[in-house]
Amino acid sequence: MTELLPGFALLRGATLGLDRLLSITRAFGTRDATISRAQLLVACGGSEALRSQAIRSQIVLPRDFWEPNEFTLDPELHFLLALTPKPADA
Repeated sequence: MTELLPGFALLRGATLGLDRLLSITRAFGTRDATISRAQLLVACGGSEALRSQAIRSQIVLPRDFWEPNEFTLDPELHFLLALTPKPADA
C-alpha cells in the first residue's frame, strides 16, 4: 500500500516531481510546522515557477490568504513526512 502513496502525491503535484515534493516536505519537518515564502523558494530549488506551482496546486497552503507569506503543508500530504529522511543533528 505505501508504494502507492508517492503516486498519489504525484497526482497532486504532477508538475513538481516526487523529488521536489519530498524536498518541500522536508522543509516542514512536522505536521504543525510553517515555513516562510523564502524557505519555500529554497525547498523548490530556487525556482519561482516551482514555488508558484506548489502554491497553485495546493501542495502548500497559505496561513493568510491575503498575505501569503507563511505556508503549511496540505494535511492530505502529511503522509509524505514519513517518507522523507530526517536531517542529521548538527
